[in-house]
Amino acid sequence: MERLIGILARISTTRTFNSTVVALTLMAVLIAGAGFPRHDWDLIGYVASLYKADGLEGRALKDAVYGDVLDKVGDEDFSRLIDGEEFGGYRAAVYQDPQALEEQIPFYSIRPLYLAAMKFMGLLGESYASAAYMASALFGALCVLVASGILAQQRIPQVFLPVMLIFAGVFGVARQASPDSLACLLSLGLMFCFLQRSALSLLLAALLPLARTDFILLSLLFAVVACWFFPRKWVALSAGVALALHVAVNQASGNYGYLTIFNFTLLGFDPYPASMRISTDIGEYARAYATGLAQAVLHPHFLVYFLAALSLLNGYRAGRRLDELDCTLILALAFVICHLALFPLYLERFFLFPALVSLIYVIERPRLLVRSSAKRRLHTA
Repeated sequence: MERLIGILARISTTRTFNSTVVALTLMAVLIAGAGFPRHDWDLIGYVASLYKADGLEGRALKDAVYGDVLDKVGDEDFSRLIDGEEFGGYRAAVYQDPQALEEQIPFYSIRPLYLAAMKFMGLLGESYASAAYMASALFGALCVLVASGILAQQRIPQVFLPVMLIFAGVFGVARQASPDSLACLLSLGLMFCFLQRSALSLLLAALLPLARTDFILLSLLFAVVACWFFPRKWVALSAGVALALHVAVNQASGNYGYLTIFNFTLLGFDPYPASMRISTDIGEYARAYATGLAQAVLHPHFLVYFLAALSLLNGYRAGRRLDELDCTLILALAFVICHLALFPLYLERFFLFPALVSLIYVIERPRLLVRSSAKRRLHTA
């Protein structure tokens, strides 16, 4: 790895080469997101959230939402989205009953920053369905710029940039109607600022719950790390604002709560989540955790987490003092563990940030991966 980095560094030292790589990668993400969107069910929920905010209800809401989505995705994909056999008839039931559609909205209205971006693009003339993809593609492109800035900070050749983004899943997420590219952007911005010891990282940490409410975990974990680098009153303020925003967004959206979301997503979709039954079968929860653990371990991300953790451990055993990059890796890995402990579902789009952090760490500190094995060989000899 170290030798490869050295070769790439020699051929990619010119500013023109680096700028070209960044520009082409940015354009590729934009084209993938805006030109080749991946039509999935979540599009309906985000479009419904905006039409609901516009004052539509009942049959008028249903007609506006599905009409907008149909115009965007076309007949074939629309039929697939509302397939009566998909997910045990869940999608067909939501399509047929306006009340069921309205009961899905609290799962999506808790992403205010993403919805605000969609609304803004709607004011510029885009339909809400088109705006969902345009916003995701734009945030994905901005992730390219921030990630390239982090690579420049760490003196890593920009030629690694597209490979990292593809492996982490940024290209795929830019094609989806979801706030995940926005959450990744804010998280990468937090990392970029933290590596410079800028207090702006505390502001970004406070805003994370507005992108995804579950990223309150990252906000609070960062507060623990930040105590070593910033005045504790600033850190406490950042964590307090993040918690306040988390509570406010959930209250304003009428969120159904942790157990309902867990049961709905992991134990069986229900067209009427407001009144769905909460399971009391411990076996069902155990199976959900077993499945989630298997998903995580078998995902390609897990290998990078393992290599990054091994590199960190070897550095610690060699007596290296922890620096900002080490702390960022610890933060990222802790986020993965805590997220899976609370919600055992490994979807790539949830973990773009920790995957990118781990990749950067492995590339930046490759020697630490082999230090312990080299010592063992020397000792054996």
